[in-house]
Amino acid sequence: MTPLAALPLSPLMALSLLSACAHPPRTGNPVDAAPPVNFDTCLITHMAAIDMQADGALRDSLIASQTRLLSDDRLNENEQAQRTSTLMQSYAPGAGAAIAEAEANDVTAEMLAADAITCGEALAE
Repeated sequence: MTPLAALPLSPLMALSLLSACAHPPRTGNPVDAAPPVNFDTCLITHMAAIDMQADGALRDSLIASQTRLLSDDRLNENEQAQRTSTLMQSYAPGAGAAIAEAEANDVTAEMLAADAITCGEALAE
């Protein structure tokens, strides 16, 4: 069976995944703070957090985390580049919607960055 991350994702599918990536209003309750952990929401969160991030060091950390998330040691350099490009293009609409949702819910760039990095670490385990 092919993992979801290896399949092409239409923009409509990416937008439908956004509901799983929704950030509830921050209440201080840890249950409200963490989005679901799966590849799709994690990549969307990384992309949105990178786009929102103004801090250079935090942006570099997010890019490194996203690179680890996208890496696949079974692929050569060219195959990895093609996979990364395809995924980034497919998930871009979801990332744009995640930015709009984060802004609407007063989720800061730093909060989204923390969610992205935590998600990446959880998937690496």
